[in-house]
Amino acid sequence: MILCVTYARAPIVIVDDEPQLAKMLEHLANRAAVPARIFTDADQALRFIRAHPVAAIVADQLMPAMTGSELLERVPRRSRPT
Repeated sequence: MILCVTYARAPIVIVDDEPQLAKMLEHLANRAAVPARIFTDADQALRFIRAHPVAAIVADQLMPAMTGSELLERVPRRSRPT
């Protein structure tokens, strides 16, 4: 699941409870010269998203504490595309 907003040089946020998959996605983003922050916990990711501008959110749909859809529903309106 992806939510995208345009901010110059803001990182994409990758949220996946599987660290190896999150690292792989971070590596792919970095190879494309896209800054990325990875989180294995949706609550930590949400705290970061609320405090910083982000270019996009890539979230695993099946995580233990919060699904990707639930995470995206909690993203503040200021961070959503218009």
